[in-house]
Amino acid sequence: SDVEFHVGPDRTRFLALKAIFARASDVFAKMFFETPLKEQQAFGKMVVVEIVDVPPDAFDQLHKWVYDADVSLAYSNVFSVLEAARKYMVEDLEVHCNRWVAQHARTVGGVVSLMVAAAKGSWEE
Repeated sequence: SDVEFHVGPDRTRFLALKAIFARASDVFAKMFFETPLKEQQAFGKMVVVEIVDVPPDAFDQLHKWVYDADVSLAYSNVFSVLEAARKYMVEDLEVHCNRWVAQHARTVGGVVSLMVAAAKGSWEE
């Protein structure tokens, strides 16, 4: 690992490889290879990235997607994962989330569950 993400208000720790995240997202590519973070890399230090506006459970799913193209979506997390995918321009994850929502919105129960999840907001369980 050459990057450590501290995510959410409790600074939940996620280890990763910059190259893998950069491959998945232009945002991460610029963050790691075209900004002042690049200077930190020259000294061989672990790069630390603070992410305060994404819930740790959503970042966990984004992390899983970047490495395995697999996520565990549920009514309780789909909107926060979608928001994280949009923020970091992980387009294939965004498409996956949108398809999940569309599929689950086809039933009355699914629509109600999606509305409840959307009303709760990203940070609430």
